[in-house]
This record gives sequence, structure tokens and C-alpha cells, in this order.
Amino acid sequence: MSNDDAEESSGGGDDGLLRLRDEVRWACDAERPHLSPEEWCRGGFGPALVPPEEDVPPPPPANGDLPEPPAPDLAELEPPPEVRFQHSAAWEALRAALMAEPEELAPRLDATAPECAATFRRDFEAPGRPVVLDNTAWPDHWTLEYFADEFPEHRWRLSDTHGCTLCFEDYMRYMAVQEGGLLPPSTGDDDDPEAQKRRDLERQQRQWELFADALAIPGHDAPLALYDSQFGEFDDELATEYEVPPCFGEDILRHADSAGCRPPYRWILIGPGRSGTGMHIDPLLTDAWLTLTEGLKRWVMFPPKTSWESIGLDPAAPQLEAIHWYQKYVAERASMPRAVEILQRPGECVYIPAGWLHCVLNLAPCVAITHNYSPEPAEEDATLLPKLADLWRAIQADEPELAEKFPSLVEKARPDLVVHLAREREHGIEARAA
Repeated sequence: MSNDDAEESSGGGDDGLLRLRDEVRWACDAERPHLSPEEWCRGGFGPALVPPEEDVPPPPPANGDLPEPPAPDLAELEPPPEVRFQHSAAWEALRAALMAEPEELAPRLDATAPECAATFRRDFEAPGRPVVLDNTAWPDHWTLEYFADEFPEHRWRLSDTHGCTLCFEDYMRYMAVQEGGLLPPSTGDDDDPEAQKRRDLERQQRQWELFADALAIPGHDAPLALYDSQFGEFDDELATEYEVPPCFGEDILRHADSAGCRPPYRWILIGPGRSGTGMHIDPLLTDAWLTLTEGLKRWVMFPPKTSWESIGLDPAAPQLEAIHWYQKYVAERASMPRAVEILQRPGECVYIPAGWLHCVLNLAPCVAITHNYSPEPAEEDATLLPKLADLWRAIQADEPELAEKFPSLVEKARPDLVVHLAREREHGIEARAA
């Protein structure tokens, strides 16, 4: 569903539930067209609904209306029965295994250190080695609560490959189901018993609404996540609320901005636990960085020479969801190639070198900002020229419009680099790694 199709408000009752159910179904079909609705839940990782013992709305008929939760009666201070959820044993066990610190910690750099930029370029960016940056300037106010307050009705993109979007308010309803019904606790002045009862009743009402949502939306193994590359277009200030860590330097692809042919390169990522990104290599052999602003992420990275088969994947098959690959990895990691593993916390920035296979799983609800980039070589510094050659070869193969304009765009700003494009373009990342 496109942005133009859904300006209607969330609404309530049967109509709102049916619309939310249908939008989630459309998004699922677009996101993973190779999966049937049943296959989204095949691993049993989603939470189970534990209904209240009495006054339970009946399950919805196969093709009928969904039950509407009872309207709140703030004059009657007796709350309805508690609605409870229970996380699956499969998810609890996998999450516990992945919450442990990796046996071999990834290298780290202090982003505030005077020598950080030089060390990063020499020891990590040029040779292509992952690293975690500490003490970066990051938007610590970027939380789920912030986006829910600031952009409740804006429709966020789930991908650049299809047009499905979800209103953030609806996405929070979907996320609450996926997170096992987590709701904020009642707050206020506990010295006022009647006010506290009123708040408890309102919270119980939200739980009844969540119960109805759960009847409309299943608990998915790998829930839908938001991957929005157009956040700077609907709110100019969002793009100014964070800083690119200075050690990453200039991005040579910025020269394509003026011609309007630059592929998507920055995303706000939001998703519940169990969501994530399956094993992949970033497009155009670009480097990438990701700063986490809320939540907890688990990373596994394999160097460019790693074969897909050695990590239990078929490169010709559709991408395996992150949670299902991690289930395989936890059981079989002893027989897989050596990997770089990272448990990422808020404020930390992970650097992903070009060509590295990586898989990321959210262990809790997460908010993050990420950029793909290609470092512009400094004059009289040849260490990054091989990366430029890899980028140019990938552009020629995958981005014909950009390939037509890129040399002239670079020549205007850096004529010295055009010579190196011709000289280096035959050297690939595989040749350097051999």
C-alpha cells in the first residue's frame, strides 16, 4: 500500500482492526513473497496470547468481523480481567544464548580520541576490518516514544524494494503484539487512590484493545521492521538531528546528489525483538556504519572470502530470516568459519567493511540510524584506491544510470581520481583478499 492510498486515520472497532490486519497482510506479502502466512510463524518464536479467564471475546470467524474491546467506563473503577502474553520458549532460549558477550570481542575505538580518524583509516577502513566506535555523538532522544509522539500518523516505509508503508501509530500496535503485549506501567501520584484506579482502568482498556489486535495479527517469528530511506524528505530536521562520525570522512558518492542519481544510502531502522536483517552484503560494495539509539542488537560478520554454503546458506535461495539463521548458527557455530560477533548497545557505532557478509538480529525493540558510503581517497594517499575501484565496478554492473554520469561527476570535483578509476577498476575485492 502506498502513502497515497492510506491517509485515513487508524480508527477503532471492527473497521480499524480489519484495516490493520489487511495492511499487515499486504506488507508481509510484499516483504517476503516466497512465504505463506503460515510460514511467517513456522518456528514458533512469536508470543502466545494467554486470554483472561472470563469475559473473553470469542475468536473471530474465518471471514467475519473481529471482536471489539469493551468501551472504557471511567465512572466504574473495577478493571476488566488482565490480558496476558507469554514469550515462546524457543525465543527465550535463543535470546539468552545471544545475550552473552561474544567469546572474542571485536576491536573498539574511542571516537573522541585525537588519533581516532587516522587509526580508523589505517587499521580498519583501508584493510577492511570491522570495529566498534565508542563515544560517538548520537541522538539519544531517538526512541520509540519519541517517534510515536512526533510522527504518529506518518506512514513509514518498510523497504526500498516495494511501496508498502505503515502509519507509525499502527506499527506500534503491531509491535506491541510482537513484543508480547508490553505496555508502559501506570505512573502518577500513588497518594490519590482514585486517580491510580482510573489510570489502571485506562491501562486495562489498552490491554483489551491489544487483545483484539492480537486476534487480528499473529505473532511472527521475524516481525516486520521499518527501513525508511526517505526520512529526510518528510521532515528536514530529522536529517540534522544526528552527526556522521567524523572518522568516516567524505563520501565520494555525495557527488551524485547534484545529478539526482544516487541510490538510497541512509535509513532509520525501527523494529521489535526477533526482527532484523538476514545475511547479506551491502550494495555496490560500499562500507557502512550503524549507530544504535535504543535497544540491543546481535551481529555476526564473515570476511569476503567466506562461501555462503559454509555458513549454511544457499546464495540462490530467498534470504533466510535473521532469527532462523541465528537458530542454525547457535547450534552449528563450531563447524562454521570464524566470525566477528558483536553485542551492540545504545550509543555504539558498528563499522561494516565492504564485501563482508553480515546478519543482524534485534534482541529487544530497536531504533537505529545507518549509512552506506564509499570513502573518498585523499590526495597523495593510495590506500583507499582499491575501494574506489570496487565501487566503480559495482556501479557499472548494478546502476547503469549512475555509471553513465559518475566519471564526469567525479572529474568535476576530483580530476585526479578519474585516472585511477581506469587503472584500478579491474581489481576486485576477491583479488585483494586472496
